[in-house]
Amino acid sequence: MNIDQYIASGKLEAYLLGGLSPPEIREVEQFASTYPIIREELQKMEVVIEVHARLGAIRIPQRVEQKILQKISHLSRQAALQKTKQKRRLSLLLLLILMALLWLTHF
Repeated sequence: MNIDQYIASGKLEAYLLGGLSPPEIREVEQFASTYPIIREELQKMEVVIEVHARLGAIRIPQRVEQKILQKISHLSRQAALQKTKQKRRLSLLLLLILMALLWLTHF
């Protein structure tokens, strides 16, 4: 195998971006563990991809971010409250059914 051709093939980039099949992933991981130059190239590419992503990322104002996080927190609390209410209703319904069954068995 020609290591330079393998590096130039685009497989390493596809690996880092999640674009490979499971057998291809295993292949890249095996080559990275066998050939230090491939492992080093993966590390360099990972840094470049991360820097590129950060440069292209849109910065939102901190107050907007906090509002979004507050809304998520509020919705999570509401969802938890709804689950609690549903559990209470179900418990009450089961209690009523049990009471009805007990009442019917006495008569």
